[in-house]
Amino acid sequence: MSPRWLATGWMALTTAWLTLLGAGCAHPLSQPASPTPQAGSPPPNLPPLSEPVVWILGPVRWPVLDWHRNLTLARALLAAEYIPEKEPRMILLHRGTITIPIDPARLLEGEDWALLPGDRIEIQP
Repeated sequence: MSPRWLATGWMALTTAWLTLLGAGCAHPLSQPASPTPQAGSPPPNLPPLSEPVVWILGPVRWPVLDWHRNLTLARALLAAEYIPEKEPRMILLHRGTITIPIDPARLLEGEDWALLPGDRIEIQP
């Protein structure tokens, strides 16, 4: 293979990848049927990062997690290391302009939600 072909192929691959990222090609794995907007103040604006991440707002040891395709709410809460000993009162999943309230008991019953890059999880102890 010639070095010119490798450079051209690499540039085409990079351009295609950046085009997909810029187009916002995201595929939600699962979402609740009817999200309910939560009254009150919107979550704080968080600084943009170069890698896809999920933010955890609340008493956790690791408030920023790298997003990956199989990341779910339950896995994110475990990875973030929730600090208080008692379970939270409420969990709010902020996705864009939509807020989805989640009762922690539903997680304990085995229900789970797929997370998307940029999701913000607010834990109310």
